[in-house]
Amino acid sequence: MTGATERLIVLLGRHADLEWFKYTAEDQLADILPRVVWRFKLPAPGLEELIGDAIRDYVSQVQWLHEKQGRNWVLMPARLQAFQTSRSIATDAAAMRVLCNEDPSFCREAWEDFARLVNLLAVKFEHRRSVGDERL
Repeated sequence: MTGATERLIVLLGRHADLEWFKYTAEDQLADILPRVVWRFKLPAPGLEELIGDAIRDYVSQVQWLHEKQGRNWVLMPARLQAFQTSRSIATDAAAMRVLCNEDPSFCREAWEDFARLVNLLAVKFEHRRSVGDERL
């Protein structure tokens, strides 16, 4: 079975060419949070807008950060970035381990919420494509 982070990469790749990506894998659920980073080969403003709109409209347990950092797009729990900054932790991987150790229920909620978010994105992408949305 494909995990939610990998499903998101596959979904993105169906609608635009990806130049590069990385993601956290669900087999490490105990001490890691969902985090997906990708870069399109060519700018995909319509797709980027659709993703951003869907995330902003998503009513969720977890607040999600979706932003462009340098050349890459990042999707992760907003709390992770705030936690990393507030604790001056050098890497996001280290921040994930500390945060999940201190608040394991948040990490479980984040994975559950992320899976629902990916499902929502899949539905939105399919709907837009079925109605001939030029953004896809």
